[in-house]
Amino acid sequence: MGGDIDKPVGPFEDSLALMRSDILQRCGITDISVAGYPEGHPRISDQILWRSMAERIRFAEDNSLGISVLTQFSFTPSRVTWFCDRMAHESPDVPLYIGMAGPTDSLQLMRYARICGVSTTIRTLHKLGRTTAKLAMHTDPVSQLQALAHYCATHPSHNVTGVHLFSFGGFVRSTEWIHDAVNAHA
Repeated sequence: MGGDIDKPVGPFEDSLALMRSDILQRCGITDISVAGYPEGHPRISDQILWRSMAERIRFAEDNSLGISVLTQFSFTPSRVTWFCDRMAHESPDVPLYIGMAGPTDSLQLMRYARICGVSTTIRTLHKLGRTTAKLAMHTDPVSQLQALAHYCATHPSHNVTGVHLFSFGGFVRSTEWIHDAVNAHA
């Protein structure tokens, strides 16, 4: 089930098999993050994704391993907030980090979306056509961040702990964006 290939390469079938092996504990790793999929996964059903995440959370808790969830990036704030609501309901004590695509151009972002399996939005964008898709894509994370901030402000029981910025447009461009965003609100 793990990853995007039919047959695993290496000794671990998925992240739960890695967790069960005790190699993390032997290496001194005490905290992990597991993937969350607001837009689903192109090869794994939502039902299996949620069940698998629950198994990983349960295993971590039963074995005194700190756990958090880091989501894939999304182009659709409503899917992210839906995911946040479900996580707050099903796993309220698990820290949730929201993955966001850092500033980049629309073609680069579309390429990473295909690689990362951001399938719901990709299908919609293909239906809209290339010109409209460019307008619809969030190539600057400000609007995504604002939507998440609004969600957190209006849902006091959320478990959103932070944001993870995927630096698809490059590390320097991402750090410059963070610097400018922080200074704009200082």
